[in-house]
Amino acid sequence: FTGWYQARTEELPIQARAVFDALALNWDPMTAATLGLATGLDTPIVSSQLTRLEKAGYVEPVALSKRGKGRSGYQVSERFFNIWYLMRNGPRRARQSILFLTKFLQSCFSPAERRSHAISMLESGQPDQTIAAHDDVLARQGAATDPALRERVAKALEEKAFLLREGGRLEASESAYRDAIKWDSSVSRFHLGLGNLLLDFTGEINSALATFQRGLETVTNQRDRVLLHAYMAHAIALHGGDRLAARTHANSALEDDSGLSPAGRRLLEALPIWSERSEPDWSSVFERIGKALTSDDPALWTNYSDDLQRILWFVLANGQGDNLKRWMADAQFQNQYAPLYHAFVAALEGEDHLLRINPETRQPAQAIYAGIVRRLKLWPTQKGSKKPSVRRREPDLAGQP
Repeated sequence: FTGWYQARTEELPIQARAVFDALALNWDPMTAATLGLATGLDTPIVSSQLTRLEKAGYVEPVALSKRGKGRSGYQVSERFFNIWYLMRNGPRRARQSILFLTKFLQSCFSPAERRSHAISMLESGQPDQTIAAHDDVLARQGAATDPALRERVAKALEEKAFLLREGGRLEASESAYRDAIKWDSSVSRFHLGLGNLLLDFTGEINSALATFQRGLETVTNQRDRVLLHAYMAHAIALHGGDRLAARTHANSALEDDSGLSPAGRRLLEALPIWSERSEPDWSSVFERIGKALTSDDPALWTNYSDDLQRILWFVLANGQGDNLKRWMADAQFQNQYAPLYHAFVAALEGEDHLLRINPETRQPAQAIYAGIVRRLKLWPTQKGSKKPSVRRREPDLAGQP
């Protein structure tokens, strides 16, 4: 594309090229006023050039507020053109930002996950038909004894519950997970899926803990038991349970070297359970979050993204958001881990923040932001917040190791 993009750039008149250059090198959307400061041109001249560039297909207006109030911003309309321009003409820091984002996306989405996302997008227009297909598998093979067929049934049960959850049909998803556990209580994924649904979507903490505990009572695979211990530690520690119980579960997970990858271990170590202080040691929490990120462990995004989002919720719910934002900025995480950084800032300052960053970063940031905000809606504050309702009576396991 170089010849084409170079020709398109060189055919611009001098003032239009100055405006386009400033906009492309900034990467994030800009207003006419900020472009005027960057180019030294008067704002009316910049506005006139933006109109011409928009008509020629070089730039496009974008809203900088969900409510549509305030000034609009502008960005290069063809995003690959913008990336090419930055890589060819941008300063070293701008080129590094693109490389960091590329590495983030590579680690965030494994080949298997990319395939899963593609299938999910293909199915998104017809979720009911997909669920019906899973029901058909269950009806025909639900009594199967052959291991290969039983694995297919397990996958159908799990995918049905997941699709229902993603579609907001939480009670139906819960019912599907419980059916899966009745079908085979030794499959840890069923317990983990139901526990996550109860913990992070419906806010039923005791029911989630009871689910993880039942998993520990029925699952025999040691690696799966490690994950259940880890989930128990996170749920107890971050929701005001007994710290000794949380520490016991965390140690059970950490003492098996084969169970957790480096990022998972660092996030367990970030839990506020390792000292006898009544208040968390926030510097230690921040440091462990940083170590999880810099471990370059791709499993952070594929296996432990929920754990990370829970800890970020915990930081915000305890009023430490500004402190973590400064810590991340000092560590240059806004460049190296831009989607995570901007997702956290948006959760702290408001969703409009995501509209002020480039769409390449915004898209992965939105998924992380949604996970943090969902938890903030369930529990706006960690201390003194209204306890979520529990539909069923479950034993309180927060004090049991």
